[in-house]
Amino acid sequence: MDFVKNFNGLELVFIVILAILLFGPEKIPDIASKLGVWVRKLRNLSSKFMEMLDEEAGLSEITEEASKITSSLNQPAIDVNLRGQIRQRSKEPIPEKKGESAKSKAAVKDSSGTLSSQTELKNRLRSLEKELQQIRAELADQDSEKASTSDE
Repeated sequence: MDFVKNFNGLELVFIVILAILLFGPEKIPDIASKLGVWVRKLRNLSSKFMEMLDEEAGLSEITEEASKITSSLNQPAIDVNLRGQIRQRSKEPIPEKKGESAKSKAAVKDSSGTLSSQTELKNRLRSLEKELQQIRAELADQDSEKASTSDE
């Protein structure tokens, strides 16, 4: 019924009066029910056609693959954003471990995006725990500063 939104009240009243004059008040309910049946059939036909078109074109497979790619691309961006927020909060760079190079960092994730070994997982967990401790300490400092300023 989206096409009805294009008409204002006066135009709809004019159409109803015109229909009553042309067809008579007895035939209007029959015409309305037939029109409803045809609209329903047209909607069903168009939805079946769209499903068939999607199936033929393989759009569902393409959208599924695109969502997988998008999610795999979003994860590193989320990691980078979190790391940047942590650095911004602590206002000091997060120290890198000795002997840790860019190559070893890149080797943490394999082609499927999963971590490759338990030791690398443990190292990553330790670094995240240290970052969490820094954030907690910073939050405690901020809370104590707020408490001291509110006491004054």
